[in-house]
Amino acid sequence: MKGLDCGNPKDFLEILQTINRDLSLCIDESDQSFVISISIPGSKPNKQPENFPLPAPKKTKPYFTTQQSFLTKELSFWVQSGITKDILKTYKVVSLKEFKSENNDGKPFAFRSTDTEPIFGYQGKRHVKIYRPFSEVRFLYGGNLPYLIKY
Repeated sequence: MKGLDCGNPKDFLEILQTINRDLSLCIDESDQSFVISISIPGSKPNKQPENFPLPAPKKTKPYFTTQQSFLTKELSFWVQSGITKDILKTYKVVSLKEFKSENNDGKPFAFRSTDTEPIFGYQGKRHVKIYRPFSEVRFLYGGNLPYLIKY
């Protein structure tokens, strides 16, 4: 998978994290470490498994959204890529009238959808991912996103 080796503990951890992230499984978000023990034929077993600490979870970003029905112009945008209203519904994509949250300094901000700058949202279990295809700030999020491991 992506040129990674399951026999390498660091690669294996990255594979698990990729699966968790790509499938939005949100598995073990509260756990602060993974313990990996891999036995490779012909090698001496480790006395203790390797412990890879996860980074501390980021502070939850508070957010507020106001949903609206998809506008004809918004659906036309998605249809250009072969994405129908049913597909949007399957992937929990909604049209947003407004998105409010806080920046990293804790200062509130808001975006309102317009004809030239629509806002779409993907609602997860404890977060929302925002997509603004025609805006300078295209991607935002609110809530508690699953974090990624980078080694």
